[in-house]
Amino acid sequence: MDPVLRITKKAPRPANRFKLSNRQTAARIPNDEDEIITSFTLLDDVQVRPRYVHYGPDAGQYHETLDEEGPDGAAKLVDKVWKQYATDVIQKIGNPMGTPEKSRQPSYCIMPFDDRRDVTPEQMEDPNLAIFFRVVNLKRVDVAGWEKVFDYLFPCPGYKLPATARQYPSMTFYLDWARLIDSVPESDVIHVRRALKKQFDKLAWAPAAQSDRIWIYKPEGNLVTYPGAKALKVSGPRIVWNPKRKCKPVWIPPAIMEMREEEEEDEEEGQGQGADDEMSE
Repeated sequence: MDPVLRITKKAPRPANRFKLSNRQTAARIPNDEDEIITSFTLLDDVQVRPRYVHYGPDAGQYHETLDEEGPDGAAKLVDKVWKQYATDVIQKIGNPMGTPEKSRQPSYCIMPFDDRRDVTPEQMEDPNLAIFFRVVNLKRVDVAGWEKVFDYLFPCPGYKLPATARQYPSMTFYLDWARLIDSVPESDVIHVRRALKKQFDKLAWAPAAQSDRIWIYKPEGNLVTYPGAKALKVSGPRIVWNPKRKCKPVWIPPAIMEMREEEEEDEEEGQGQGADDEMSE
């Protein structure tokens, strides 16, 4: 008798559930309107030591990397790191995991993966969490807690990641930052980090970064879950709210935002038509 073959069909992967693994985050593509952020232009005088490369195993010395345009200044490099930070953080938002049911759920981030590459720091200044998340856990922190997160994301020169580190080693902004801050004269490190911190303090939120990872998904009792703004103890990406910003988190899904914008446009058109009718009379 021929053996009976049973084929088990796997549940289809949701269209917006993306396999992240440990792949390197995609580099942000600058656009024609890009300008260096004003606070970073103050770093134009900061000298960045050139990086050296070793040409072959038998080379007897290190040689300066050739660059026809000369080495980039600190202002341009810090600006690049900062803008890459925003897209990297969103690119690394993961998927529900742990059970067969969760493995069939879409990503915690509502953005298509290609759109994540175009995220800007300005978008992360918006208190509307529904721009990015399907569900998110918010943690309130004081100023010291906020600054601790900054130190994890943009550490001082010579900082070494723990051997168990996740996400950081595959994030472009973090690798670029580590190379940059190690190439800045010791006397200028404080100025570079201060300029970056000024921009960081404009954000509404940041991932609840720890020493070994940027994104945490485990629920805890002191977290507030959105949507709903309740302590639901559900899994989801954890963020910290900026205590320096005088704003509250809101949840307005993109579809509702579009509907409101259309209503406002219709209202403006109606007012304009009314004014035209009065003039014609």
